[in-house]
Amino acid sequence: MGFKTVNAWGLLRHLPPQQYREVRKMTLDLIFATDLTYHVDITTKYKAILDESFDSTNMKHRFALMEILLKCADSGNPARPWPIARYWASLIHEEFYAEVREEYCLINKYVSYLTNSFIISG
Repeated sequence: MGFKTVNAWGLLRHLPPQQYREVRKMTLDLIFATDLTYHVDITTKYKAILDESFDSTNMKHRFALMEILLKCADSGNPARPWPIARYWASLIHEEFYAEVREEYCLINKYVSYLTNSFIISG
């Protein structure tokens, strides 16, 4: 959904095709970094990088740092004061619900692991 907006507004139209693909892949990989499914893999990778000495000129090291920073920002929301945490939780719930509905509309069946957590009506 995000890249539909990026494309509609032409935000990355100045990039050559290969660079656009790289930016898109990095963006999607960073989004996946917030998924707890990948938590152990990401933290293990980052610990290994720290053990060998972080190199800010190494793109793999820099990307791992971006993943960790995004994970910290993402997982910090529940620790906020209750009104703010509740608000963010409601936004996440709405996003997941919309994702399940969109999957269903696209292929006319539920495929997401989120289906078990939400009742789809209407």
